[in-house]
Amino acid sequence: FTFQVINRDFAMDMLSGFIHASDSGVVTVKGELRFSDFVKVTKEDVEKMIKVTTTHKQKPIAEIVPTDNPLYFEFVINNVQKENEDFPLKIEVDGNPLGVDKKISREVTIPAKDRFLFLSANRVYEPENGIEVIFSESVSTSQNLKGLITVTGASNVRLQPKDNVVNVYF
Repeated sequence: FTFQVINRDFAMDMLSGFIHASDSGVVTVKGELRFSDFVKVTKEDVEKMIKVTTTHKQKPIAEIVPTDNPLYFEFVINNVQKENEDFPLKIEVDGNPLGVDKKISREVTIPAKDRFLFLSANRVYEPENGIEVIFSESVSTSQNLKGLITVTGASNVRLQPKDNVVNVYF
């Protein structure tokens, strides 16, 4: 018979930046780390692995958020101040503290103050099928979004804005 050992490994995914209506000059960046089924991973281990840097004077820190799954961690980088120009926020994860010979680096662009841009769109399945559309500035709940977001071929489209995210359900 044969058997196979799962390699020590991890992956990182970034979520788009979130801007809250109460303070549109601040961005919250979120991401997630997933580990292969190899060893017990603690919050402290993950804190040693992750480093956040920027070309500006800010010193952002990633807060590690454990989940119900011991091999899945979320991280949140709060209070990243927007500046007069776009700038990169670099997130680096080094597997050395866990004995994993792997490094991952991602860059997120922090949009400039008062610039309204489309950032990303992600498919969502809960609470129902739709698309999450993310902008660089908050979208007013009273704003008429017809023309800004259209779904060709879909009837009964509902748009639900909250902060800089518009959920499009169809």
